[in-house]
Amino acid sequence: MNLDHLLILLNEIDIDNANQEAKQSLENYLKRLVENIFKLQYWELEKGRNYKYWQTMVSNSRSDIQKLIKCSPSLRRYMEQIYPKLYQDAVNLCQYEFYIPRNISIELEQILENNYFG
Repeated sequence: MNLDHLLILLNEIDIDNANQEAKQSLENYLKRLVENIFKLQYWELEKGRNYKYWQTMVSNSRSDIQKLIKCSPSLRRYMEQIYPKLYQDAVNLCQYEFYIPRNISIELEQILENNYFG
């Protein structure tokens, strides 16, 4: 194997690692966004104390998602693919802390709107 071929392989590995890291970051930001939207909508017991904090978390998550998508537009399609499962996982997790109606559904486009807080 010559040096040029080795450098190409190492570059491809770096690109793959960066792509995996970006996907993981996107999943984390999106999960946090959905969970905080649910808190704003349904966690009445804690709403008075944490409302502004949750709004800030929602805004920060959206901003982080937008930055990732801007740097790597292909992540948009990945986000659309993972959203249904991630959304359901967030419903299941949040139901341990507060009541969430089972039949609710928030579309990805709506949850990404800057002025939507539930």
